[in-house]
Amino acid sequence: MSFTSTIPYATDALEDLFARTFANEGVTGGAVQVSQGLPRNTERERVQVGDIDNAAQDWAAFGLNDRDERYQIDNWIIVEKLPTLRDAKDRAFTLLAVAEEALRVDDPLLLRQVYDIFEVDISGILTARGGAQEEGFGYEIQFAVRIVAAI
Repeated sequence: MSFTSTIPYATDALEDLFARTFANEGVTGGAVQVSQGLPRNTERERVQVGDIDNAAQDWAAFGLNDRDERYQIDNWIIVEKLPTLRDAKDRAFTLLAVAEEALRVDDPLLLRQVYDIFEVDISGILTARGGAQEEGFGYEIQFAVRIVAAI
């Protein structure tokens, strides 16, 4: 198969991984909502697979059609309507720990065998903030998943 980027495959696989991971992690025992981008209807707890940042492709060697690709997938964990800011913050960081564990334990995104993606890691928390809302308190963590691949 020939393709120009692993981005579509990686974002779909990341959404699938998080959907499996958070299927039973909701505060009521149900699923945490997982989507690419902002969903039409938002739930109290959600994980959004989002934007691509710092994308670059380099030819692997002179005269070859192979390229190396690097990019970052920005993701958000959003928790809303909890009784206190501390509760919202603690819950958001608990969900982040679940996401990190899934990326460490699983063959990351099951992409290494299929798409020549040879590095997947969480490159860190980009932003973390919380505050009062109309109903209770919320907290949002933005974190990045870094991908390095060969095309």
